[in-house]
Amino acid sequence: MKINWRLWCFTLLAVLLVVGRVSTEAAEVDDESAGIGNEKVFLIGLSYDNGRIKLNEMIAKIGYAPDRKLQPDEGFRGEMVSFEEEVLYSFRFDVPLKINTDVIDNNEVSGNVIVLNETNFALLVPYFEETKEINIYDENDERVFSAKVYKPSAGNRRWLLMAVIGLIVGGVFMVVYLGLRKKRKK
Repeated sequence: MKINWRLWCFTLLAVLLVVGRVSTEAAEVDDESAGIGNEKVFLIGLSYDNGRIKLNEMIAKIGYAPDRKLQPDEGFRGEMVSFEEEVLYSFRFDVPLKINTDVIDNNEVSGNVIVLNETNFALLVPYFEETKEINIYDENDERVFSAKVYKPSAGNRRWLLMAVIGLIVGGVFMVVYLGLRKKRKK
């Protein structure tokens, strides 16, 4: 069986172009047309341990930040700071250290509150392109946490896709070249 290399290469190249085009279009779908909000937020996973706060993870996602119209008068204060050292967003919050428990014993309901010394919790805050760092202050207005915000480049994924397609196309041309070279030697 003789392989028609030109037809095979043309077909493979056409498939790669279609797949590359479809994946690029899928990445650029407008979220509003799909009925999904395209507001970005930071989801910040934190650990609290006897007054100390540390970062577990921080990711940027599509979602909605709470409006925070109702904030506690006291408690921790979070703020997002720009590269120009301006406060972009500020809010107050309580660390969820209380657990309410209810017990039914002999048809009598009794409750209790357990106060924790340590817990994991998450904050959902608006995403601003110009955010440099996120700071958290305790009840005494002392900074207990600060994290720099690093934004991954969206161009890296497209570059990787193009590199993979380039390697595949280069491999196809190499196979064609070697096939034609063998054919000429015969």
